[in-house]
Amino acid sequence: MRLVVADDTMELACRKETTGKLSRFLASVEDGSLFKGRIQFHKSEDTITVMLKGNKVGSINLFNLKEVLNAYNV
Repeated sequence: MRLVVADDTMELACRKETTGKLSRFLASVEDGSLFKGRIQFHKSEDTITVMLKGNKVGSINLFNLKEVLNAYNV
């Protein structure tokens, strides 16, 4: 799976990752982080914060991201 951080006009960064690794991160009961480098995901309760080069660029509801991953696996 290719994860992309983009603004309205261009791609800012991307990362290739397996859906299995993402699913395990989302299913874990502990808060934590995924990835090191330009793109990072930080999980806290029911929210994933997306960081780009140390700056928050967005957030995703944990349930919504799980739904997207499940749809991708079908």
